[in-house]
Amino acid sequence: MRESLRSCQRRGTALLAIVVCAVATIAAACDGAESEQPRDVVLSQRASEVIFPLNQERIKKGETTVLVRLVRAENPEHVNFAVSVTLAECRGGTKGTAPVGAMGLYPSGRTEGSYAFDLGPALTSLHNMGAGRGEVCLKLVLKPMGAGADWKRLRVTITPPEWQQPPAH
Repeated sequence: MRESLRSCQRRGTALLAIVVCAVATIAAACDGAESEQPRDVVLSQRASEVIFPLNQERIKKGETTVLVRLVRAENPEHVNFAVSVTLAECRGGTKGTAPVGAMGLYPSGRTEGSYAFDLGPALTSLHNMGAGRGEVCLKLVLKPMGAGADWKRLRVTITPPEWQQPPAH
């Protein structure tokens, strides 16, 4: 009898371990799906802009620093370029946009860089214009530098904005 009770306990423990492991695996997969970041974005002459909705809760908490990485630049003609960064209302409000900054590579042969942007001044500017009361988006636009630049083969890969702690003063 004791032997059969021990056997049942071992099977029960093994079954419990399998169930716990399965639940943990499913939970991890669900958490990963929910927190999955948008993929890198390729800007080009055909698709020169991208808009990212910002986390409004972080903005309300006063967290205003984002990091955007320039991962790769395919630039066979060595065109000088910049990626302008602005804030705007996500719904395309008519109150305007507020400049945040720009990303660019110098010399043009460099292929990567990380750029931290403080959105605070641009948010203040949007609010002063009467805009930005709704959802705010970060808009990035690829622009060649110089008139008549041949940028047909320019491809710039960037990451979505990541929230960062502001630098210590």
